[in-house]
Amino acid sequence: MDVVKIKAGDLVFANEDRRRFIHCVGIVTEIRESWETNDDRSYAKVLWGSPSTPSGWWLFDELSVINETG
Repeated sequence: MDVVKIKAGDLVFANEDRRRFIHCVGIVTEIRESWETNDDRSYAKVLWGSPSTPSGWWLFDELSVINETG
């Protein structure tokens, strides 16, 4: 499987939401490499398109890009 490099501005779905047939789109607002020196994972801060507009940090592998920015 190809690893998609997520960028700020990308539209995404949470993989778990898609598995449960929940259709909530989010926009990536920020990218951060791991907070720990021994952790090579990357995180995306996502603002979700729901009435309460929650946001939070998600691992790249927990997200699917549905529309990439230029």
